[in-house]
Amino acid sequence: MNGLRQKLVRGVAWTLTQQGGQQIVWFAALLMLASILGPDAFGLLALAVTFNTMITVCFGDGIRESLVQRDEVAEIHLSSAFYLNLLLSITAMTLVIVLAPFVESFFEAPGLRLIIQVLSLRFVIACLSAVPLALLQRRMEFRAIATRSLFAVTCGGVTAVVMALQGFGVWSLVGKEIVQALVRTIGLWRASSWFPKLMFSLPRIWGLIQFEASLIGNNFSTFLKNRFATLLIGYAMNPTLLGYYDLANNLITGITNMLAVTMSSVAFTGFTRVQHDPERLRAIYLTATRMTALLSFPLFAGLAITAPNALPILLGREWIPVVPVVQVLCGVGALRSIQYFQGSVIRAIGKPNVVFRINLLHGAFVVTSLCVVAAWTDSIVAIAVCQVGCSIAIQPCWIAATRRAIGLSGSMLAREIAVPLISAAAMCVIVPLLDATLVFELQPGLAVLISILTGAVIYIAVTLILAPRFATECRELASSLLSRRET
Repeated sequence: MNGLRQKLVRGVAWTLTQQGGQQIVWFAALLMLASILGPDAFGLLALAVTFNTMITVCFGDGIRESLVQRDEVAEIHLSSAFYLNLLLSITAMTLVIVLAPFVESFFEAPGLRLIIQVLSLRFVIACLSAVPLALLQRRMEFRAIATRSLFAVTCGGVTAVVMALQGFGVWSLVGKEIVQALVRTIGLWRASSWFPKLMFSLPRIWGLIQFEASLIGNNFSTFLKNRFATLLIGYAMNPTLLGYYDLANNLITGITNMLAVTMSSVAFTGFTRVQHDPERLRAIYLTATRMTALLSFPLFAGLAITAPNALPILLGREWIPVVPVVQVLCGVGALRSIQYFQGSVIRAIGKPNVVFRINLLHGAFVVTSLCVVAAWTDSIVAIAVCQVGCSIAIQPCWIAATRRAIGLSGSMLAREIAVPLISAAAMCVIVPLLDATLVFELQPGLAVLISILTGAVIYIAVTLILAPRFATECRELASSLLSRRET
């Protein structure tokens, strides 16, 4: 196994550790916060975070990604990128502070203005970590990123719980965001051992700026497809329904980030290293997609199956309306776990405009269909169903773009995800049937545990029957991970 593949495997392992640890810590905090704060607080924070995110994507995050994508980077590029990022973040923060009163009035949400303004501090804090993070990604030092990010999430979660217990309400969630961003930035700076020099050259980073400009439209279209529902529910419905939807969306996003986003961010570094070797590029892409499908499909299927029993136990009966939304959005998570890699490999070969056009079309689907649905009903389940339909409708565009970019046909992709898809479908059919045949009633917690174990056995068994080679491949990847070879 070559050195690049081994580095990528270890990178995925450490980043999965980071994301898995983050989700465990945040979910543990979420269980306590949900029972203390209720859905209204989560809805108010969702509006504030969504507005700040909208401003963030307008200013772009392409400088960091372009530093990773570039073949060679000199000190003049790093320092110039740092100062440019700092200027953009201060501008974004100023804009948010000015617009916050108008946003509060538009959504008729008292208290939203100050929350938005305080959260804008994250712009400057996050900007300070952009270049150190890019350097660590270029060096494939994913262990350093993972450990510091996990520590930051832990600090943020502890802060939120302590503040909530002290009666700070929604501000406990705000405190989590600020503390988490600050601790992560400090950790990344210490890990990168880099400090900006007093130098700046606009011509030397013009290529980086062009790359960033090309990503702004893509980031905004991505924002529309991922966060427009939050704005629409906040405006057309009420904070309680928004709190339900946002928590469900956060659960799905958490799993997606833990697997698909994690692996695609690591794979993007590998894609850029072999962008001029189509055969190796296709091989890495197919392996990454296959392994992500093997992990993500059963997780989303299992969550959909166990949600009716598990979520009321974990969150409280006040959160029962979340259950059907989570079940529907599991379909979105499964689809996006594949689409993230398609976008990463296209960007890695220097074609972000293609990703932008597809995401823009997807965003247009989402905005149009959600507005129609919201005019017809105030059901957040209908909003979730609409999201699934849009994700399905855009998939042929991703397949066509990937085929043109790296010569990968839809049938090749279908072969890689067919077995995980069939095995996950078998879980969804067999586990409920077995539950229905029980002649005695179980305690909800025990029923959830039995469903999880049964689903895992069914998934593994069907997968090994249909594709025994997956066991060999998993052993090879584990061997690479455990190898003492220097990376």
